[in-house]
Amino acid sequence: MTYPIRFLCFGIIFLLACNSPKKPEAIIVLPPPIEVAPIKGKPVLILDAGHGGPDPGALNDSLNLSEKSVTRKLVDAIYKKIDTSKISVILTRTKDENVDRHVRVANAEKYNPDLFLSIHNNFDKDTLVNGFEINISDSIITNIYAFDTVRISNPFKDSCIKYASIFEKNLASNFPKMLPRSKKLRKDNIWVLCFPKYPSILVEFGFISNRNDAFYLTDKNEIDKFATATANSIYKIFGLEPTVTPKKAPQLKQPKPTTKKPSKKK
Repeated sequence: MTYPIRFLCFGIIFLLACNSPKKPEAIIVLPPPIEVAPIKGKPVLILDAGHGGPDPGALNDSLNLSEKSVTRKLVDAIYKKIDTSKISVILTRTKDENVDRHVRVANAEKYNPDLFLSIHNNFDKDTLVNGFEINISDSIITNIYAFDTVRISNPFKDSCIKYASIFEKNLASNFPKMLPRSKKLRKDNIWVLCFPKYPSILVEFGFISNRNDAFYLTDKNEIDKFATATANSIYKIFGLEPTVTPKKAPQLKQPKPTTKKPSKKK
């Protein structure tokens, strides 16, 4: 084959390649979901501590607070309130690590939870804004493994609205000074809300930018109160009675009996 013909052939092949239909976006390659044994007879709860690792979330530099550290403390406190003999609990992270949003959703689907509860904190430039907010998704995207934008109505929307009301009621009764902000039917792409094939709720507990809310996020007693209110909501959602660990009454020290020697009478 002469050189001119050879160059002509290469040119035709190049033009055909350029004009051929583009391949769809590559499918996201995820680490394999965590393998678990089937759990019979117990509802499955996934607790998601928002952010982590190099993703700090919202910050309050003046109080040296990061959302990633606060959410982990809140989730750990909730976990300790759950009776795992009644409810199977899975945590998306147990330390300060970056768990990719794709992995959170993909692994959650492996467990097929009865509820996915994501804990976050809010932020506003106006430091007077405070309160908690509960978010659910109005619609979901059908495929987490590809960049498709096909949205369908959230099949769990009614359940999510019902569950959100339970959380809102318990939190409002326990934190009367925190303004309960209205439940939001989100139409934007909050990853853990718009992909799941299970009921999913995101609780923004307090504004990390507000000094009063920051107290609730850092005080041990307030964190315990939040965990109890959240755990009680979870029990109610699953139709279970809360497990109350009775506290032992403080034992009063009994005075030692004193024996007086009989005095010798003269």
